[in-house]
Amino acid sequence: EECIEISKEVHKSLRFGLKDKNPEKIYAKSNEVKIALEFADLMAVLELLKENYILDFDKIFIENDINIENEIKNKKVKVMKYFEYANNKEG
Repeated sequence: EECIEISKEVHKSLRFGLKDKNPEKIYAKSNEVKIALEFADLMAVLELLKENYILDFDKIFIENDINIENEIKNKKVKVMKYFEYANNKEG
C-alpha cells in the first residue's frame, strides 16, 4: 500500500513538477514533500515488520547469499544509464 502511495505521488510530480501543489487547497504540501512523507510511511512499516520479526531483510540476504551493497551498486549503475539516456534523448 505504501509503495502504491509513493508511486502515485511520483507520477503526479512527473506530470506537474516537484514543487507543484494542489491549487484547490490553501495549505497544500508540494509534491516533493508528499513523496518524502510517503517514504517515511514506508520506512515506518518496514521497521515494524523487522521489529516484530515478520520480515528480517538482513537475515534474508545472509541466508540467500545476497550482497546487498553489490545489489544497490548495480541498481544505481542501471538507473544512471537510463537517466543519462533519457536526458540525451531528442524529442
